[in-house]
Parts: sequence; structure tokens; C-alpha cells
Amino acid sequence: FTAFALIMCFAGCGGQSGTSDGEAVTAAHSTEELSEELSKYMTETGSYSVEGAEAIDVLSIMKGKKIFILPGNYTVKFSQTTCDNIKSICDSIGVDAYIFATDGTSAKWVEGIETAINQKYDIILAFSGVTMEEISPQVDAAEAAGIPVVDVHFHDFEDADGCSATYCLPAGYEEFGRALALYAINSAGVDGDYLFLTSDDLMASKAMEKGINSAFEDYAPNAKTSKISVVCPDWSTKVQTEIQNALVADPNIDYIIACFDSTLLYVTAGIEGAGKTGEVKCNGYNGTPDVLDLVNKGSVDADLGECLELMAYCSLDQIFRILNGDEPLEDENPSMYFWDSANIENALDSSGTAGFGGYDDSYIEYYRKLWMLS
Repeated sequence: FTAFALIMCFAGCGGQSGTSDGEAVTAAHSTEELSEELSKYMTETGSYSVEGAEAIDVLSIMKGKKIFILPGNYTVKFSQTTCDNIKSICDSIGVDAYIFATDGTSAKWVEGIETAINQKYDIILAFSGVTMEEISPQVDAAEAAGIPVVDVHFHDFEDADGCSATYCLPAGYEEFGRALALYAINSAGVDGDYLFLTSDDLMASKAMEKGINSAFEDYAPNAKTSKISVVCPDWSTKVQTEIQNALVADPNIDYIIACFDSTLLYVTAGIEGAGKTGEVKCNGYNGTPDVLDLVNKGSVDADLGECLELMAYCSLDQIFRILNGDEPLEDENPSMYFWDSANIENALDSSGTAGFGGYDDSYIEYYRKLWMLS
């Protein structure tokens, strides 16, 4: 669907929240309750630790072993930054790791897994976006060769059992989507006009959409909502145009909720192209440094951020445990909170650009001790 077609479908098929005859629906929760729920995402949570994590001797575990890193789409800044961090951490402690650059297509995923098998890697870390169901023969072949395939940061906790990888390491995507909606409703009001940008090809975005819908049902049942879906490989070529068309079709849109913040690089261009800069706000999830720079410039209202260096440590810790013959930990993910105009200066380095500042970096020493490196 084009953006215009989707908006028309929502207008005619229930895109306007509330009853079919236009009667207002009473919100299940008050704005005071919204503020209270939102508040837990507005401050740093303190020093990082993982429940149930026991120390492991990483250098002994990884002696003679090597990790194959397979991003869902290496052209996406979030994936690129996190995978680069994984490789950098491995390099710093003498662990052999390799990133296979991908473009979000199954053909590249197939090529990557076949490369890992042929070059006898010990484990495949499939990061954020590799759809296992599309490459199940290759996953089977890797497992037959004794190479576990680990799906990292792509499924919600409730969807993890449906993943066909050897191991699935989920995250709270439904919660993340709900948090984005809470922030947007708090910013634009319970009667606002909202556009949701998603990617129906990604399992994570489906869980996020569920969370977004739940927030509107609870706090803003009479708000107008519409949706655009752009598949991940097309973000750089189609998002700007789709957003611009949507804003022309519905000039009353107040707020755009983007499931993944890498799309905000193109959402903001679409807002500018429609002549709506300063009128339409937007937010997203991930904490990608390039997007934090947009928050600093005022182009993005807020970014639900997670430290992408800590994300790399979390992912590696699970990989090391699997290679040690242990079951992965139930929940090992970064904590997160919103970056906005009130706190974005804490994320900036001396040059005025975003890095990994603002987060409590005690996780570095925590993992060094956990891995018996200190």
C-alpha cells in the first residue's frame, strides 16, 4: 500500500479510534496515570547487572573458537553500530570475530550462513532482523555442522518460542512500542492525530504495534491513528516519500511514531519535504547515535534509547555462555530511557555529537569481572 491508501483504509475501516458512529469512548486510565507509567522511562536506572549471571572464564571458553556476526541489515545504523561494537569488544579481549555485511535480504543471509559453515565458525550471532523462517534450510545445515545459530534482539518475549533458530534471545518490544505511544500521547494530547511507521516484515515491529495499540486503547481511545509499513530494505529509498505523501494526504497529523529510530533519518526529511518542520513531532526506539544528534538539533522529539555498547556486551555474554555449554540467560538486555531536549546534552561528547555518553558505564567493569578479565 502507499501511504495515502493506508490512511484512507484507516479512515474508512476503523483508523479513527472510538465507536463506529463517532461517539466518544472513555479512556480506561487518566493522564495522571499515563505520566506515572511514563516516568519509569525518564531517568537513568543506575548501575547495570544481570540477574542470575555467574562468572565465566571467557578466554578459556573462546580459545581456538571464532564468532560469525550476521546482521539483519548492516546498512541500518543501529545494526551497524551494535555489530561494530561487538567486533570491537572481541578485538579488545583477543576473541576472533567477523562481521558479514548484509542488506536485509534473505539472499545475503543465505550467503552469510553458507560462508560461516564453509569457514568452520563455531557460532553464528544473527543480530536484529534475520528472519529464520526464510532461511531454515541453511539454519538446519549450520546445526548439522555443529554451528548453533543464535537469534539476537529480534523477537519479543512472547514470540520467542516461534523462532526457528537454535537459540532465541528476545527483548521487550511490546513494552518499547507502548512506551513510544505513551510519550507521544503525553506530547500531542489524547485527541491528537497520530501516524505509526512500522515494518510488517519484522517480527519485532509487530510486537511494538501491539504495545502502541494498547497505550492508545488505555489513554487515548478517541485519537485518530493511521499506519504506514515500509519493509526494512526499503527504508532509505521509500520512507521519506511515504511520510511526505501521508502528511499531504492528512495535513492534521500531529505526531509520527517510528518503530525503529534509524527510519527517523528519513522521517525528518519527509516532514521537511511536506513543509511541516516544527509542526509535526516524531519519536522512535533504539538510541542510535545519529538519531540522538537529531534530538539535539530539535528535529526529533524523543528517542527511547538503549546503550548500543552495552547491547554488544549483553549479546556477547550470551554467546560466550552458549559456547560454554550453558543455557542462555532468560533476560539480558540493556536498560533504557528517553532522550529528549531535557537531557540530550548528557549524551554529547566534547565535539557536540552523540556517542555513548549519558549512560552509566559501570557495565564495562561489570563484564570484565563477569568474564574473569579483571
